Amino acid sequence: MHSSPISASQIACLETVSLVGLREGSPAAVQALLRAARKQGIFYLDLSSISADGDTVTRLYQLAQDLFRLPLEQKMQYDVDRLGEWKINGYKPVGRNVGGLSGERDGFESYGIPCHAVLNPTGQGSFAKPDILEQELELVRRFMRGCTEMVEIILRTLSASLPLPGGITFEAFHREGDAYFNLLRLLRYEPSSDGDLRFRVPQPAHTDLGSVTVLFTNAGGLQILDPGARADEWLYVAPRPECAIVNLGDAISIWTDGQMRSIQHRVASLPGQPMAERYSLAFLARPGPVAPMCPLLASESFSTKGSQGALRCEDWMKEKFRRLRGDTRKDLCGSCAVVKSG
Repeated sequence: MHSSPISASQIACLETVSLVGLREGSPAAVQALLRAARKQGIFYLDLSSISADGDTVTRLYQLAQDLFRLPLEQKMQYDVDRLGEWKINGYKPVGRNVGGLSGERDGFESYGIPCHAVLNPTGQGSFAKPDILEQELELVRRFMRGCTEMVEIILRTLSASLPLPGGITFEAFHREGDAYFNLLRLLRYEPSSDGDLRFRVPQPAHTDLGSVTVLFTNAGGLQILDPGARADEWLYVAPRPECAIVNLGDAISIWTDGQMRSIQHRVASLPGQPMAERYSLAFLARPGPVAPMCPLLASESFSTKGSQGALRCEDWMKEKFRRLRGDTRKDLCGSCAVVKSG
């Protein structure tokens, strides 16, 4: 089978940020995070120095494989569009959303697991789910706790670097009681048919609607479009051992009035190769329902008006979901530039 190697010019150059360094307040780690946030909004998070259960991610990949092998009719009993309007719990089948190429539907299936239900000490496990997930809740819980800590450290570091109004911090919008929209999403991308070498974009270009996404994947295919690049200058993000890939979402970009970026990204097949079956694990941290989606940096406008009249996170999410499904009705967010199809 013919394949075209990826040239160095097609590979994204990302900052590498040490989680231990951020936790300890290392100036080098802090500056690396701030450079990444301002330049691209995506970086490698180096986890090599932390003490952790090394096979947690491996076991979650296996859980994803086992879950997606269930019969479609069984998975559809947990249809994400029927289990709640916030789409934080349940299964999305292949082809429900718009695709990455004109006239096509998406080429992936996913399963969302709500953090609030798994981590809430008074109601752990109280959500609809298949038995295969019920049996691995402790594994999922351990992974969610680790990712929650990573996100808190990142948000705290970003907040400390900015002239935010008194009493305002990014992490305050993500306290345990407000983190209703956080979820772990398991994803599986459909492989191409035998002999089909057509270029595939199973996931459309988009920015993430939340604050921080922590992605684990051991397969190539993630692409980013650097700020200022031409529409066809997509770069591949190479998986790196002992690293997560972290990207900032729309909330961070909006709160900082664009000073920190939410990068466009998508999944695509590799040059000259069929689309391979691909699994990934995405922890999506989002602000609480009433968090304001408006610039928060210290200014006379915010100091006097606060978040009065600002679009709330829950309404922002509804708009993003509507666009993801291909609904062309009126845009609630007006001309807000950071809203992409995703």
